[in-house]
Amino acid sequence: MYQRDMILYTRRRSVRCWRARRLLRHSGYDFVIVDVTHNGGVLAEISKSTKHAVAPPYVVVDQRPVGDLRVVRALIHSGTLERVVRGNL
Repeated sequence: MYQRDMILYTRRRSVRCWRARRLLRHSGYDFVIVDVTHNGGVLAEISKSTKHAVAPPYVVVDQRPVGDLRVVRALIHSGTLERVVRGNL
């Protein structure tokens, strides 16, 4: 089934990042992991565009900021992330 490109920004040795990876995998999403342990510049750019601080883990779908672990968990449970990823929202 069609899925928009999903990127998960993570840091090594982070329990929250591990939980985000596990949650997305168990929910059936394909995603690319980008390790920003030594390069926070990418997240700084996202912070500028969203106008608030961004920290890993952070999910971006089709170059659109989605949110951190708490937000993604809520979107999965409400079914909204499915619509975003499949292109229905």
